[in-house]
Amino acid sequence: VGTRVIMLENSISAGNLGFLRNLTACVFFMILLVVKNYGLPPLRDWPVFIVSGGIGFGYYLILFNKGMETLTGATSCIVLATAPLLTALLASLAFREKLTALAWAAMLMAFAGTAILALWEGTFNVEAGVFWTLGAALFISCYNIIQRRMSRSYSSMQITAYSFITAVPLTIFLAPGAMGQFAAAPALHQGIAVFMGVFPSAVAYLYWAKALSVAANT
Repeated sequence: VGTRVIMLENSISAGNLGFLRNLTACVFFMILLVVKNYGLPPLRDWPVFIVSGGIGFGYYLILFNKGMETLTGATSCIVLATAPLLTALLASLAFREKLTALAWAAMLMAFAGTAILALWEGTFNVEAGVFWTLGAALFISCYNIIQRRMSRSYSSMQITAYSFITAVPLTIFLAPGAMGQFAAAPALHQGIAVFMGVFPSAVAYLYWAKALSVAANT
C-alpha cells in the first residue's frame, strides 16, 4: 500500500524507492549487528550473500516497484502469491524434496484464498507490470532457497542483515537520484519510505527468515 501511494504521485521512482528501502534496512541491521556484537562473515561466504542480497532485496524491490507502477494492489498481491509455489518447485530441484498431494493442495488453497481476498473489492488488470512482478516473485523464491542453505551456518538475523548490507552497494548507482527525490518528496512520502525500510523490509524479512529456518528444521 505504501509503495502504491508513492507510485501514484510519482514522487520517488521505482528504482530509487527500492534503494531507499534497502539503505534504511541496511542502517537498521548495522545497528543491530553492533548491539548483538556480531562480526562479519568470512570472505568465502560473501559471494553467496552478494547473490542473496542482489536477488532477494536489491533487484527484487526494483522489479516489485516497477510492477506497482501499472498494477493495482490486488493484482500485485495475486501475482506475488505465486512465490510459495515457485519456491516449492525450486526446492524440489535443489533439495530433491517431494511434496505430497496434501502439500500441493494446501498451497493452491492459499493462492486461491489470496486471490479471493484481493479481488473482494478490487479488479485484476493485466499490464506490463505483471511481468515485472512475476520476475520479483521468481527472485524472492530463489532468495528463499539460498537462505535455506545458509541457515545451516548462520542465524536468521545474520542472513537477513548481511543480505541487506550487500544489496546497497549493488544498487549504489541509484543513490544520487534517490537522495535527490527523497529530499524533494512530501514529508508523508518520506515517512512512508523510511517506514517501509524498517518494517515491511527489515523486520518483516527477519521474521520471514526465522519462519523458513524453523520450517526447514521440522
